[in-house]
Amino acid sequence: APPAPAAFPAPRVPEVMDYAGLRLRLDTLARLNVQAVVNQLTANAAFYEALAARIGLYMPFIEDALRHAGVPDDLKYLAVQESGLRPDAVSSSQA
Repeated sequence: APPAPAAFPAPRVPEVMDYAGLRLRLDTLARLNVQAVVNQLTANAAFYEALAARIGLYMPFIEDALRHAGVPDDLKYLAVQESGLRPDAVSSSQA
């Protein structure tokens, strides 16, 4: 069976982007790999809406902590990638 249509249109991953004060150029393979992750994140409406709710809840605290630490605001996206902002998330190495 063909895959279900995306719950939300997946944004297109650009070839060049700025992140944490760095200009990043993604080669074709890297862009395809990142695009696959973006597509997965947007494919399930319930997951995407729950993630968006957690972002709305936790992001102001993360942004404030990063601002006080004097580090780039873009680092907030690492928390989304690493844990999905789930407070009970545990890494595969139990970190």
